Amino acid sequence: MGRTPTQHVKQTLPPTLSGFPGEAEIRYYVKVTVNVPQFYKENPRSVANFTLLPIEPPRPTEDGEAYARRQHQFLENGPSVAVGRKSSFFGRRVSSTSIPPSPTTPSAGGTPPRFTVDARLPNPPILTCAKDLPLRVLVTNQSERDKNVYLQMLQVELIGYTKIRAHEVERVESNSWIIASFSNMAIPIGSPSDPVGTETPINPEYWSGKPLPVTVSPSFQTCNISRYYELEVRVGLGYGSYKHGEDQLVVLPLRLRVQVFSGIAPPKALLNATLSAPSGASSVSSPVSPPAPSRPQPPLTPVDQPGPSSANAFPPAQSASTAAGPTMPYDDAPPSYEDAIGQDLPPINGYRGSYMPPPVPEGAPRISDDKRR
Repeated sequence: MGRTPTQHVKQTLPPTLSGFPGEAEIRYYVKVTVNVPQFYKENPRSVANFTLLPIEPPRPTEDGEAYARRQHQFLENGPSVAVGRKSSFFGRRVSSTSIPPSPTTPSAGGTPPRFTVDARLPNPPILTCAKDLPLRVLVTNQSERDKNVYLQMLQVELIGYTKIRAHEVERVESNSWIIASFSNMAIPIGSPSDPVGTETPINPEYWSGKPLPVTVSPSFQTCNISRYYELEVRVGLGYGSYKHGEDQLVVLPLRLRVQVFSGIAPPKALLNATLSAPSGASSVSSPVSPPAPSRPQPPLTPVDQPGPSSANAFPPAQSASTAAGPTMPYDDAPPSYEDAIGQDLPPINGYRGSYMPPPVPEGAPRISDDKRR
């Protein structure tokens, strides 16, 4: 049995969503039924599904960069697996040197080589469906070094989280999309002669020209389903050598919480209507108590002859409702496209997007079968 909702989310319509058979989906369709007056004939009916990609909200002004940062310190004379020990005929390991190299030996300057890796996006971090990533990856030299540092591995991944809520029970499903993935790169970053504080950007050609997949839906939030994203950049660095086992390989994961927009900009009339709307409306209304069932109000005019106590009679109905406690009505929803444009709706000849939700597997359970209604 369904419970009375305690909050309401007012947002634009969410996009078409699939990929969770029998658990959650968002579908849009047009259903037409022809009513035949003869009782012995079946009413013909047809259902046409369509994919909805909503208009994106107004984009805020960019202010600086949002970033995720990791720091790592290498060993100047790290142990090598290629030398130092060898196996004897009987399986015993015999040291080839009397004193193995100490992994804590400082560099010539007295400070072990140290680097920071940044993944940066314009602030606020917003990605666009089917568009390239405005991503920058920087490697900063934090100390003096005597050897080269190498880019050995790079992976850019978008992780989507779908939060599903039913009867106050929540569940989070995750999906991931690999934007770019490289390994065994052995690309030197900067030079050992670079001064401290030098920022070396990683070539953006590794992820440029690789837009978000068409199966990525925009971020949205409804009462029971919401979708949010994180961008994870994994950078693998090696120091001293590019050979496997001698490079002190370390993989630094960097995560940024991002929003994904549809890329369909709102029309100017809709922006003006939104700006002129009364302020104070929030996207999520505060929890309110469920409305009390209507009760019969006492008659406003007394039936009997008015007596001395008629001055203290029950006040009108609106005062009685106020005494029972004010109910907080839901705020008005933002104006829709049709409300903002009205009769002056121009021909739509703009960017439609290329969003294609993953198809539902054949035979998978569906939430409902609308053709039987």
